[in-house]
Amino acid sequence: MGVVLDKQWGRYPESIVQLSKNEEDRAMGLHEKSIIFDLHMHSIILPASQDDFPAWFSSYRPPMGLEGMKKGGITAMFDGFSSISQFHTKWDFDGVIREIGLRLCDIDHTYDKVIRGLRAEDASTAKQTGKTALYPFIENTGQIGYDLDKIDFLYGMGVRGMTLAYNRRNQIASGRTDKVDAGLSDFGLEVVERMNQVGMIIDSSHASAKSGIEAAEASKDPIIHSHGGALGVYPTSKRMAPDEEIRAIAAKGGLIGIHTGPNAIANTTKQTIDDVMNHLDYIAKLVGVDYVCMGTDNFFGDKNSLHEYAIRESPGAGIGKYLKFNASHLEGFENPSEWPNITRALVKRGYSDQDIQKIVGLNTLRVVKQVVG
Repeated sequence: MGVVLDKQWGRYPESIVQLSKNEEDRAMGLHEKSIIFDLHMHSIILPASQDDFPAWFSSYRPPMGLEGMKKGGITAMFDGFSSISQFHTKWDFDGVIREIGLRLCDIDHTYDKVIRGLRAEDASTAKQTGKTALYPFIENTGQIGYDLDKIDFLYGMGVRGMTLAYNRRNQIASGRTDKVDAGLSDFGLEVVERMNQVGMIIDSSHASAKSGIEAAEASKDPIIHSHGGALGVYPTSKRMAPDEEIRAIAAKGGLIGIHTGPNAIANTTKQTIDDVMNHLDYIAKLVGVDYVCMGTDNFFGDKNSLHEYAIRESPGAGIGKYLKFNASHLEGFENPSEWPNITRALVKRGYSDQDIQKIVGLNTLRVVKQVVG
């Protein structure tokens, strides 16, 4: 590819959540035996320099952070397969298909480390074999146009979840950064119904709050807000979910995944895993621990660099409406290899073993079993 890739870890000194010896033993014992299922993550490695982004995008198949996933003890994830087509081809359907096909080819040729995630049982298989199951996920439905059969096509390509819209309104739903929130369109209701029929998880994270509420009410299955946080904790961010949306998703048995990316859930100059836990605690108290999990939305490499490039080259994507680059990284979760810190932080916050196992994986596995099978 001719691209110099960033480090999978070590760009900043690793920050380990400090616990007593007994707490550390408990946390690492839990992490090792639990299914660690990230509701939204990116398995790929970013370029070390923004100058390399054009070549990185045009390849459609950036390398995976295999060592980092192993170090993080990650069992399974909904993997954001649309990172390339999102910015390179602006959600063009052919670009999405090209990216999915090439990524799946690389997964299948790395079978000793990763497997395709197609059903719930694949997460259990990954745990038993020491691999990571990658469930393809697309952060928009706009690429289907008005052709519902393209949902079936994408399912056939392995896609098991889609976000209704990406920040801006499409023909299906309003976006999270739109000035006017019109919710779901009539066609959007048809999309919800078809996604239910094929067994594909509906996501509201970049769609508008009203779209999320209406989707939760219309769907026969649980829906998710795969990567975000609570507006009640970070009230000035357009990306956060209001209490009404959180309650609507929880009422249907769905999930809110907590983001760990820099500047996504806080705007201070120093951001830490405590900011992540503040959102998690808030949602757990609001609707219960059964409806919250981790959707870290992180990459291997400098996510600020990716977003700076995206804002410059794709200003219409809406990212600049909610991201301010106040912090260089989030201390304690700079990259997915630091996933054990989530388990440590949950121990530190006083969650029980049972609740920790739900948050780090079993809640997500429950929804996958119910929706996908």
